[in-house]
Amino acid sequence: MKKTKLISAIIFSKDRALQLELCLRTLLNNCIDFNIAKIHVIYTYSNDTNAKHYELLKQEYKKIHFCKETNFHIDLINCIGDAKFILFIVDDNIFINKFSITTTTDILKNNHNAIGFSLRLGKNIKYHYPSNSDQVQPKFTKKEENIYFANWTLNTKYFGYPLEVSSSIYKSDLILPIILSDKTIKNPNSLESQLHFFRNNFLNYPLLFFYGQSVAFCNPLNIVQTEYLNRHSGGLQNSAKYFANCFEKGERLFPNGLNDFIPDSCHQEVKVQTNNEYFYEPFISICIPTYNRDKYIKESIESALAQNYDKFEIVIVDDGSTDNTENIVRSIKSDKIRYVKKEHSNAPDTRNICIQEAEGEFILWLDSDDHLAIDLLTRFQELLADFPDIDVCYGDVLPFGNTGTFANKTIRYADYYKKNNELLAELVTGNKIPNPGTFIRKDLFNRVGVYDIQFKRAHDYEFWIRSAPVAKFKHIEGISVRWRWHESNMSASNKILDTSYESSILKKLVQQHPIEILFPLYDWNNQKFSSFLAHGEIAMMFLKWKNIFQYTLHLKKAIKSIYFKIKFPDDHSLQLKILSKCYIEIFNQTKNVYFQEMARIALNVSKII
Repeated sequence: MKKTKLISAIIFSKDRALQLELCLRTLLNNCIDFNIAKIHVIYTYSNDTNAKHYELLKQEYKKIHFCKETNFHIDLINCIGDAKFILFIVDDNIFINKFSITTTTDILKNNHNAIGFSLRLGKNIKYHYPSNSDQVQPKFTKKEENIYFANWTLNTKYFGYPLEVSSSIYKSDLILPIILSDKTIKNPNSLESQLHFFRNNFLNYPLLFFYGQSVAFCNPLNIVQTEYLNRHSGGLQNSAKYFANCFEKGERLFPNGLNDFIPDSCHQEVKVQTNNEYFYEPFISICIPTYNRDKYIKESIESALAQNYDKFEIVIVDDGSTDNTENIVRSIKSDKIRYVKKEHSNAPDTRNICIQEAEGEFILWLDSDDHLAIDLLTRFQELLADFPDIDVCYGDVLPFGNTGTFANKTIRYADYYKKNNELLAELVTGNKIPNPGTFIRKDLFNRVGVYDIQFKRAHDYEFWIRSAPVAKFKHIEGISVRWRWHESNMSASNKILDTSYESSILKKLVQQHPIEILFPLYDWNNQKFSSFLAHGEIAMMFLKWKNIFQYTLHLKKAIKSIYFKIKFPDDHSLQLKILSKCYIEIFNQTKNVYFQEMARIALNVSKII
């Protein structure tokens, strides 16, 4: 008859073979009597690559029982079996000190009011990672040499959280009834949630035991579940996808172990070491130009400070605010913030000072009333790994506040990577790249120049038409910024805008680029007719920007493309009436209502000038 093992050690893993390997290696190296335990790995995966990696681990760790998850609840019960004790472990656990299963289980057997033995707690735990706050230490009571306990019912945070699944040992007869009775337990997170929910059933078991110094800790580099937004390090170099690539190449995490490491928290971010030490982490300057934004700027700064990527600075340039903006900025204590106040001028001049002050390789624009997406810098770094040549990176924008017709609607942008001519063509009809939440390689400003201070509005649009022929643009999936609309917002829909800036930009665009580039979809084998259509479209854009002179000029160019000998009087109103008649004639020939509409608009404009 097969002898029952004293303890079932159950490791939970999903898509993280590389981290699991480190967990297994350090567990076996530090547990002095692991032979009295049955070690199970309940694993699942989301793709064939990860499945292959678990198969490789099975061959490497042949004494470990690998259980491919089919029904988590049933698999868990089967792995526990009739063992007297349960040790729960997650695959990002790292074991750093020697420990004995015999010692820990004897403590639990001999202390009937013990709820469990935590391998992650210790007198060294002084910080609570999930809440980013200090851990108030409990009253430590020494049980025997290097063994302590605390009353979990009197404590908070880690020391008041006795039932968890990342390196704690429990008596099976205490824990198993909860598991058996709840078939909704479908993954490690719901298991821990249910155990925590029933913690008050164990108030008669107030003693939580642990070693004097932590035996294990979690290195929260990434998350692979989607139910809980747990705090984690983030970044492509810490992602499960990146680690899968490392595993594929035969790399291992911390090949020399971490036995000299003493954590101060049960969860602690430790920069990984593999056989490949280099990973590109650009320094980013989050630039916030501001003017009289005391109502909103604190929220904007907090959204920048909340990023889960660390290599950034925040440069705030104040365009001579007369409200409480300066005091609010200075009240936020962070060594990442640099604040510069200048004499009041205008928005493009303020942005140029931001560029001058920025020390990063990339500038990320954040307006002082908007919110950055919390993971934007991490997503950008991940994208940069695949597209290291990009100069401009932009995402989608989610308006909020007094949004009017934009309520609950994400503004989505096209991807123009290596489509410079397509972007140029799109810029004819207006700005197609957002300014807030957009990364710009600082060197691009050296190549094409900074913002033109003559453009108090639309200076970003003007910058894009200079950048479009030479820069590499890339769209990043997802929301980059939440864009606030309010009464004093320059882009709010109820503002009467001076469109002369857009008109000047369009004029410059048309002057600098062949019309064939700006209208690539037309059949330029038919030069006359395509020129006729293109100049008509340009004319309509100038009308949109309220430039009647340029509107009339390009209508004349359109008509002259097909009527070479036509002559126009000096009077603009008469010119437009003649143009209207020409379009009516074209309509009569083609029966295309587009030309009828062009005629109608030209006639109406002739009556108001």
